[in-house]
Amino acid sequence: MKKMIENLKKDKRGAAALIAVVIVSAAAIIIARGLAFLALSEIDGGVSSDKESIAGYYAEGCVEETIKRIQYDPAYSPNDFVLDSRGSYCLINVVSSGNERTITAKGTHGAYNKTVEAVINVAENDINVISWRQIGN
Repeated sequence: MKKMIENLKKDKRGAAALIAVVIVSAAAIIIARGLAFLALSEIDGGVSSDKESIAGYYAEGCVEETIKRIQYDPAYSPNDFVLDSRGSYCLINVVSSGNERTITAKGTHGAYNKTVEAVINVAENDINVISWRQIGN
């Protein structure tokens, strides 16, 4: 062992190769760690996007449910009505102005919210959607 260390001291090329291997290995570890962090960030962003989409789907579903209820009962007009299901919920408001109804539903899933507003015209046994849009977010 002692002889090998003495040989390494005499042969500078071996030491330079060893230092090069250590530097390349360190760089490879740093790059791999950075890529792993980037991948985890992308996965987290995807999960957040999914939860936000679920909140939007929930708000749209609540608007559709409200339209169905108005279709069956034109006098139906909930104010601050909460529809809750499996940890997600939406807050529904309906404002009437003559034959027009403005339905606003705020869907919530976890910490994510989406709001959808629809304006409909209610005539005898007929409902026409005038507008449907997402508000904010």
